[in-house]
Amino acid sequence: MNYLIYPIYNGSFTVGMGNTDFFPDVKNIPSYAFLIVQSNTGKAVLIDTGFSQSYIPGVGSTSVRTENNHMDTALAKLGFKAQDIETVVMTHLHWDHTGSLASFSHARIYVQAEEIRSLIHLPVREECSFCPSHWLPCLKQLELLEGSSEILPGLKVLFTGGHTAG
Repeated sequence: MNYLIYPIYNGSFTVGMGNTDFFPDVKNIPSYAFLIVQSNTGKAVLIDTGFSQSYIPGVGSTSVRTENNHMDTALAKLGFKAQDIETVVMTHLHWDHTGSLASFSHARIYVQAEEIRSLIHLPVREECSFCPSHWLPCLKQLELLEGSSEILPGLKVLFTGGHTAG
């Protein structure tokens, strides 16, 4: 099975952490999602959904986004609408990956089960990394993965771990 991969630039953001030595400001972080399209069927899978300008934690946080960087506009440039996307894969549930998740209220959303389990006992310093209002409305759509799994023929989600549990 052949797939085409399209990067979707969602804009950039700066997280204001108060200019402390422990948490310096994190500046001009680019945000990307990826659209993976099955070349023979045109079926599309979205990897992450970018950030929402309405939620960027930290005092003095900012973002830069043009109309072209909005998820719906970016998808349209590739010939898709949010309603065309039946499958969304979340690499993890941090706010900068889940910002447009509500636009895919009809889609199956894959996320690692370990990511969900880890939310029960979050360290206080990590609480602002998650924006539950992005993904709580989608709970019924979640398909929990236990490790690496093939979600479509020839398309496998790998459990790699990283800066979150899932």
